[in-house]
Amino acid sequence: MPLQIVTSNARWPSDYQAERERISAALGALARRIEHHGSTAVPGLAAKPVIDIQISVQRLHPIDAYARPLATLGYVHVAHADDERCPFFHRPAEWPHTHHVHVVAAGSEDERRTIAFRDYLRTHADVAREYEALKRRLADRFDAADFQSREAYAAGKSEFVERIVRLASGERTDDVVAAYYDSFEEESRLTTGAGRLEFERTTEILSRVLPRPPARVVDVGGGAGAYSFWLADRGYEVHLVDASARLVEEARRRNVRAAKPIASLSVGDARRLPQQDRSADAVIVMGPLYHLTVEDDRIAALREAVRVLAPGGVVVAAAISRYASALDGLARKRSLDPQFVAIRDRDLVDGQHRNATRNPAYFTTADFHRPEDVHAELVAAGFDLPQVFGVEGAAWILADCDERWEHPSLRADVLAVARALESAPSAIGISAHLLGTGRKQ
Repeated sequence: MPLQIVTSNARWPSDYQAERERISAALGALARRIEHHGSTAVPGLAAKPVIDIQISVQRLHPIDAYARPLATLGYVHVAHADDERCPFFHRPAEWPHTHHVHVVAAGSEDERRTIAFRDYLRTHADVAREYEALKRRLADRFDAADFQSREAYAAGKSEFVERIVRLASGERTDDVVAAYYDSFEEESRLTTGAGRLEFERTTEILSRVLPRPPARVVDVGGGAGAYSFWLADRGYEVHLVDASARLVEEARRRNVRAAKPIASLSVGDARRLPQQDRSADAVIVMGPLYHLTVEDDRIAALREAVRVLAPGGVVVAAAISRYASALDGLARKRSLDPQFVAIRDRDLVDGQHRNATRNPAYFTTADFHRPEDVHAELVAAGFDLPQVFGVEGAAWILADCDERWEHPSLRADVLAVARALESAPSAIGISAHLLGTGRKQ
């Protein structure tokens, strides 16, 4: 019986999510990351009807540490030549399988390669179609019921996989994001359109949660200093750190003319801040949570904020809603562009936003959060009393948002609705931007 390749199934992401929750409950802290990979993780790609799952652990050995809890979920460990670096499990015990689990060391090359291949297929529809054609050709030649035959099928794809992994390794996230901000005028984004609503609401929330001036605030990912200058005007001692040399240089130019200048400006990485331990009363993290696409990196950035904060200090971290592309596309009829639809659909599946087009309106490489994701990351970093707020409410998607902003009564209405929805659990995610807050223990 030949291997079965079936058309893409809309249920695969939810099937993965349900299994992810079972695995997470069984493994607890052993599982550093759990990822959906393989062809069922690529929207629109035909595949064997098997959910492939990668689990990253701190230590691969002894295998029994995770083999035993996986066995309680029906997974069977298959000893093979790669056990030293990638133990393999499947369920049920007999073919046909419904789920495969591949365990890798957190931060390892095996972890990176698998996710790089998946991500490349998600953002390159032509390559995904090429891969699908290869799989269909190979499937007819191998017996689904025979383990050795299935292994030979996998080996038949290895040359293609290697080629794509090499291509993917050339598309470094940091480089893609840096190139975007080198050409996109981020310094003016908050002065027009829905950006004005975002700025007004963000500063409103900052006014409520930050300590009083002249507290010391570190603005991480602050770009050309929109929030830094606002804070400095109100008497705060502000230190700006951003990864974009161009935007920091723009902030320097503006700082020369500022009545109340920013205290320091530096090009830096959110995961390795130049500030000393316990030197700040507040840290605002205004970009790293969405441009760091790996959860461990986002947690590292938040833990760096913990290091810099004095006891009792406040963090405010910005994120982009996982539903932002879907709502933006709906409002602006972007679904007429199939490339946008592919971006949107992936956002809804796992929040990993990738723009392989040349259209800057579709943003750049990012991770989009659900409100509960922001909360979980604040907790994982060690913050007390985490809260998540929706920033804009629903008005940012309106075609006449600019018009309404110019009309005093309509502007007041827009802001009143945003405030009413900011903490409503069922409505927070309708905002394009989310703000998570917490306090250092």
